Amino acid sequence: MKDAVNLYGYKIEILFGYKFNRGSHIFTDLVNKYYNIKLQAKSLGEYSKYITAKLIMNSLYGRFGMKPIKNIVKIVGKDESDKIHLHHNVIDNVLLNDQLEYIKYSSQINDLFYDLHGLID
Repeated sequence: MKDAVNLYGYKIEILFGYKFNRGSHIFTDLVNKYYNIKLQAKSLGEYSKYITAKLIMNSLYGRFGMKPIKNIVKIVGKDESDKIHLHHNVIDNVLLNDQLEYIKYSSQINDLFYDLHGLID
């Protein structure tokens, strides 16, 4: 993204993000173990052992890097669309005809809903 902005003049609008604080290194021993297995297997030409160690390490990263908020895509009528707009952050919506709308929205309930119902302190 830095190259897109600096080299090509793109403008990027960041809609949301996550900030992670460094914590204790609870997986250091596990990662080091499988990293060493991977290196040894590669040097010995044991391809299946190499791939298995690599997949275990990648799976660990993938599991903890998952995004807990999912996007939902539906084709709905106006009444349901209005409810979705009230409760969720709508990412995209397109009117298909007088009765139906394509809508893509976040599974997370939006803060405005909580504010309107006095659910946030």
